[in-house]
Amino acid sequence: MSTIKNNVVVIVRIPVPKFAPKWLVRKKMKATVDLYSSIDGLEFKLFTFETESGDFGGIYTWRDS
Repeated sequence: MSTIKNNVVVIVRIPVPKFAPKWLVRKKMKATVDLYSSIDGLEFKLFTFETESGDFGGIYTWRDS
């Protein structure tokens, strides 16, 4: 018998602020990796970065309790 987990997937897309250069956005994303790894219930996070528009965000999978 297999067990099915119920997860919640959230996709976030945020326009890059005009005052923030792309390199700074990427640097801040990298700086938050440890923070996200310690959030209870967060199963998976994928950082996203659209190189043309500069939009950034993430794909999150949360454990449904």
